[in-house]
Amino acid sequence: MSPKEKDETEVAEPRENGNGEGKPEEVEEKEKEEMQEEEDVEEMVASGEEVRSRRSRSKDVNGKVKKIVSNSISVTKHPNKRGNCVKRSQIIMLSCLLLRTGRSTRNFIIKYASLIILVLQNASYVLLLRYVRTRKQPLFLSTVAVFQTEVVKLITCLIIFTIEQRSITRSFRALYHHLIVNWLDTLKVGVPAFVYVVQNVLLYYAVSNLDAATYMVTYQLKILTTAIFTVTILRRKLSFFQWIALVLLFSGVAIVQLNKDETPAAPVNHTAAALQTTLATVTEASERKQHPLFGLIAVIVACFLSGFAGIYFEKILKGSDVSLWLRNIQLALLSLPCGLGAIMVKDGGKVLEYGMMQGFDIVVWGTVVLGAVGGLVVAVVMKYADNILKAFATSIAIIVSCIASAFLFSFSPTLMFLAGTGLVIIAVFVYSLFPYRPAYQPAPTELKVQDREKAEAI
Repeated sequence: MSPKEKDETEVAEPRENGNGEGKPEEVEEKEKEEMQEEEDVEEMVASGEEVRSRRSRSKDVNGKVKKIVSNSISVTKHPNKRGNCVKRSQIIMLSCLLLRTGRSTRNFIIKYASLIILVLQNASYVLLLRYVRTRKQPLFLSTVAVFQTEVVKLITCLIIFTIEQRSITRSFRALYHHLIVNWLDTLKVGVPAFVYVVQNVLLYYAVSNLDAATYMVTYQLKILTTAIFTVTILRRKLSFFQWIALVLLFSGVAIVQLNKDETPAAPVNHTAAALQTTLATVTEASERKQHPLFGLIAVIVACFLSGFAGIYFEKILKGSDVSLWLRNIQLALLSLPCGLGAIMVKDGGKVLEYGMMQGFDIVVWGTVVLGAVGGLVVAVVMKYADNILKAFATSIAIIVSCIASAFLFSFSPTLMFLAGTGLVIIAVFVYSLFPYRPAYQPAPTELKVQDREKAEAI
């Protein structure tokens, strides 16, 4: 072959690269870019799944993310009008960010809206209950009111759960599955239901053996016991400033309650009827001997039961995918027999003589409905917030009720009341501004190449 023919042959055949392949350099560069792009997509999907596993275990969110990822990949296979393909990694990053931001914003709104509603409900409930228990009409039985509250709560949860399921048939199937088939799961809710009943019995005993100031101040220990069970059961950590906030909150509410109990003595009436009433009261009080030590023990045990039941129910709510309203249905169903038992033990004779609905009118029913709404709001707070924030909201409601009493019941705030209010406000701000922040730990995608090699070698 002549030198001229050799040159023509070399021009006709493509030059081989270093790997011995006969592909042009442009094709090879495109393949490298595609491989790099696929690696970026895999890393983004892995990081997105890591974030989702940390912040949410919801199957719906995972399904939405997978759908968006698949749609993004299918869209990027086709170029746009300008001929430029959109990077799949950017679309996946944007979709994950939008889902994460939207869900966190919704939870944030529900969390603090439920806390505000809880404050307003608790304050108005206390004022209305104060009115119906002090007006000049026959009193209703408190145990019957508690039982009727659970009935209203059960009916409300059934209606909301049916709306949530969008079908009566589907809601009945879900109720049959969770209440009958999976009855062991329902028994878990029976623990807080039973504990709440025991707690109420102890509180009745405590208030019968302690004066009002000692009872109210000591019962604020439930805030501290709630924090203790939060750390021990839920394995959460509180910062140093949060513990200080809890102490400040307890001190502020205690000062307010002491001030609230300091009411001026009624003027002495020396009429014969007044003297006869006073003698009857003294005789009745002397016949019943009080035990302050046993009352103090009872209220302290009730505080621990309150903290345990609240945290236990919060763990049940956040530890499963069962609907919030279904959990409340389970709790109400198991509370009804306990409520009937309390009626028969405490007010059985009165019920047999005058009936269960003695003293009930539209105002009392309004109190019952408001109490049922409060129970549902508490469940929402424990689902989207935590039990300590619920305790803070309840304490703020006590302050709000005292302020409203100044206008409705001629309550005059004193320097002690203002000091206690200031401590509560400071405690709320300290608890919110200084949460516990764990040490930063890099995600697996942020590890260096050397660290990965060491891990693989191990």
